[in-house]
Amino acid sequence: MSLLLACQSVVRSSNQSTHRTGDEENPELALLHKYGWAIEGDPTEGKLELPRPVTALLSTRLYLQASKGIGLDFSGEAGRTLPLRNYKVTNEAERGHDVRAHLLLAEQKVVGAWLSVEGDESAPGVYPLNVQPHKSR
Repeated sequence: MSLLLACQSVVRSSNQSTHRTGDEENPELALLHKYGWAIEGDPTEGKLELPRPVTALLSTRLYLQASKGIGLDFSGEAGRTLPLRNYKVTNEAERGHDVRAHLLLAEQKVVGAWLSVEGDESAPGVYPLNVQPHKSR
């Protein structure tokens, strides 16, 4: 886990909360905007089958750790199959990288969220929304 933390730079700007029109109606967009992410195109829809306990698989353990990094804990959803919405996102620092935001939903509410970098050998893995995954410290 320390390797995961070593590969990321936490965004420390206190001015991260950029409010945009429509955020009140769409908590998913509001969450992404809160951490400075802009969406490119429409999201793709999927499902994520959560093991019981959620930490039984490495992948879901990493998703949970990243989600907890921004205060979202979906461990209570163990054993359920939940909708997973995947967004291609950018911010000013991430231009040119294929960064994806993954939002896990339960009862129309975001219960988990994490980032991944597609095809980037230098920063593989799962990251909280409040990091710049391709930046090294």
